[in-house]
Amino acid sequence: MSKENNVIELELSKAQVENLDNVVSAIESVLDMDNIYTKDRAKLVDFVVVKVADLLGVEPSFKLWGLVHDYIQSAICKARGMNDESFNNNIWLMITKRLESEYALVKPTSANPETIKRQAQRKAKEAEMAKLTDKQLKEKGFLVELAKREEKRLENAEALVKKAKADFATKFTAKMKDLAKTEYDFAMFIDKNLAQFKKEFEAQK
Repeated sequence: MSKENNVIELELSKAQVENLDNVVSAIESVLDMDNIYTKDRAKLVDFVVVKVADLLGVEPSFKLWGLVHDYIQSAICKARGMNDESFNNNIWLMITKRLESEYALVKPTSANPETIKRQAQRKAKEAEMAKLTDKQLKEKGFLVELAKREEKRLENAEALVKKAKADFATKFTAKMKDLAKTEYDFAMFIDKNLAQFKKEFEAQK
């Protein structure tokens, strides 16, 4: 347990901490699995979302939302050597998307007037930047924003490729299982000649 989580624990009940530890354990189990759909993986992800929703309640406060996020983030990042950005853009994003779609739970706005003001300013700036083309960003000297936009495009492209591979693996596995049941001899022929098929495939490149 990190020092940061020891501090967070002081503001959470024993039951909340136990539930958070269960969530962390489930997330680690998901990370240990291949990134393809399985019933076990889906059940673990469902468990994580349900538990986090239970922890937050119907109308979570800004403070509670932050405590739940920070506890999970600290534990996972420490255990996996993951940075905060990666956690937020992958694991936490997946959780919050389902919290919103399945429980109508979204991150509350801070009651602090200064924080509200900064949030509004940030959103306004992001909206203005989104209207500019790459060329305009470069001309105006917003190179950091341009770099972030290009990085996001790359991340999206990589995510699409990753998803396509995972989807193909799932469908291909299902096809091969069906083939082994319905066309046993043909499936055996494919299995015995895989090395030759690969050799021929490589020769065509």
